[in-house]
Parts: sequence; C-alpha cells; structure tokens
Amino acid sequence: MLLSIIIPVYNVEQFIEECLDSVCTQSFADWEAICVNDGSTDCSLSLLQEFASRDSRIHVISHSNAGLSAARNTGLKAASGEYVLFLDSDDKLSNNDALQHLVDSIEGDYDMICFSGRRFLDGTNKYLPADELIPATYTSGMEYFDKNFMVVRNFPFVCVVLRAYRRNFLLDNNIWFENGIYHEDNRFTPIVCYYASMVKVINHCVYDYRYREGSITTTKVNPKRADDLLDTANYLAKFFSRINHLPFRRSMYR
Repeated sequence: MLLSIIIPVYNVEQFIEECLDSVCTQSFADWEAICVNDGSTDCSLSLLQEFASRDSRIHVISHSNAGLSAARNTGLKAASGEYVLFLDSDDKLSNNDALQHLVDSIEGDYDMICFSGRRFLDGTNKYLPADELIPATYTSGMEYFDKNFMVVRNFPFVCVVLRAYRRNFLLDNNIWFENGIYHEDNRFTPIVCYYASMVKVINHCVYDYRYREGSITTTKVNPKRADDLLDTANYLAKFFSRINHLPFRRSMYR
C-alpha cells in the first residue's frame, strides 16, 4: 500500500460525500482511506459506512468525541501506507489526477513531499488561485522551513494538509498531534521540519480547502484558542532553544 489518506470526521454530513467522491474517483488506485468518526451526532457515520460498503479501500473507525488531533492520531496508528496524507472531511482533492501527480514525485526516500492547495468559498465555484511553488529538493527539513516559512501565500505554510509524510518517519521520531488543543498544525509542522532529512516540493495543486462559517478555523477567537497559541509558541521556543539554528529562530519571531 503506497498511500494512506487519513480523514477525521465530525458532523459533516453535508460535505463528506463530496470529500470521499474526490478520493474514490482518483486515477491512482493504490490507496486506503481511513475515516475516523470522532463521535458524530448527525448522519456522518452512516454515510461513511455506505461508502465503505461500496469500496473496500475505505475503512471506518469510530470513537468518542476527542477532537481533531486525537482523530488524526487514531488514523495514523491504523494506517498501513508507505506515505500518509491528511484530508479534512469538509475539503476535497483538487482533481482526479491529484494523487497521481503526488505519486509521480515519490522516487526516493523522502520524509515529506510538499504540494500546493487552493481555497474555495463554500456554496460557490469561486477559488483563490493555487500558490505557485518552486520545485526543489532539500537535504534537511530545516532548510525547507527557512526557505519557505515566511513566504506570503494564500494557504498558510503550517497547514498539515499540504504535505504527504513517510509514515515510518513519523513513527520512528514519535511525532504525533497534541491532543486537546486548537492550532495543532502550528505545533506539528515545525517539529516535523526539524526531524525531516529529505524534503521534496512539487508545483501541483493537490488539495482544495473549503472556507465555511462554523469550521474550526473560522470560529471566533476564544480564551482557549488564545491560550493554546501562546502555549504552542512557548513549547516551540523551548524545543528549539536546544539547537543553534539562528535562521529558524529569526523566522519564528520576526
């Protein structure tokens, strides 16, 4: 199995069919989709089970509501693919050849393969242009981070969904999502970059992100969200204080 697609699912009955359709219609076929039902109270679970009954590559796991990080971790533990990518259940793959473009770039022992994405407004066909990326191979994740972190783009650099990760790389370095926090991508991505040895960037749009009211990223800031951002900043400051990497520290606090 080459690709495992990890899809956390929570109360997205109006979006999950479009999400899974974008996976099932891919021209590349050697994938599994691990759908983690995170305690949904709507019809999401029944829709997942319906898809799974039609396509044996779709696997459904259910557990009590524990949040996005916990659902992603559950999917990662269950994955069997050489590479994993994370697909949020209200988003979709950009086109039917999205995975093929990604797979065509897997020609070495890369820890991460980075691609482009675009945003679209829910209920419309209005898309922001995909970010243009400069194809490159980096011999360290830190070099990749330093060259790309501060580049202005429509799709923020830290977003986990903009990369495929070698599964054993994540497991060998004990890299997981922090449970129970908002902005988990802000913590995950810099740590991944620190441990990564080989990173490849391709200029293909693989991911479509749905901008909608009521999603985690559009919910108004509350005290916990602010506290979690501060905790993440403190955590990263402590983590990277162990290394002498001035470009990284400048880009973090500039």
